[in-house]
Amino acid sequence: MKNNVFVLFGINGVGKSTIARALAERVPDSAALSGSELLMRAFRGLDRYQLEILSPEEKMRLLVPAFLQAFEQHASARRIILDTHLVVPIRKSGRLVLENVWSDAFMPHVGSAFFVSSGPEEILRRRVRDYRATGRQRDADIDHIRRDQEINLRVFEETFASFASSSKTSVIMNEELRLDDTVRLIAGMIA
Repeated sequence: MKNNVFVLFGINGVGKSTIARALAERVPDSAALSGSELLMRAFRGLDRYQLEILSPEEKMRLLVPAFLQAFEQHASARRIILDTHLVVPIRKSGRLVLENVWSDAFMPHVGSAFFVSSGPEEILRRRVRDYRATGRQRDADIDHIRRDQEINLRVFEETFASFASSSKTSVIMNEELRLDDTVRLIAGMIA
């Protein structure tokens, strides 16, 4: 199971889940995992208030086993394509703070990590379209989107600094969110 997890990072609305599902269909012997679903599984039974008062360390104690268990459950696939986050906005006492949701415990399983990015205007259009289709509300401020993307990219570069020297990381900038192009590019890198 070591090194068979290929991780897609990026902010909400950049298309990580869509890309992961398309990659799993295109790349033989692959399985797509949703980091959001794993987060919900890890925090099942906790209401918003209970989540708000948990420390980042307490959250990691719940998150790490959920992720590692999912990796084990899909170990028969040659490649696990995980779409997830490094940093997520969390409401604490009425204000928004950014919390890291990535653990060093996952690193031995990672084959490659990709940061998927796009222009803030395109992400906003996608978020609005998603909201109209599903009711899923996300930040709709261009400046917040830009800042969130910059913070996540910086954390990605810091987190995977040791990988960068071995060509195991890539930043995929797709200004117009042409997901087919992104899928084709990443599929060529992990196949």
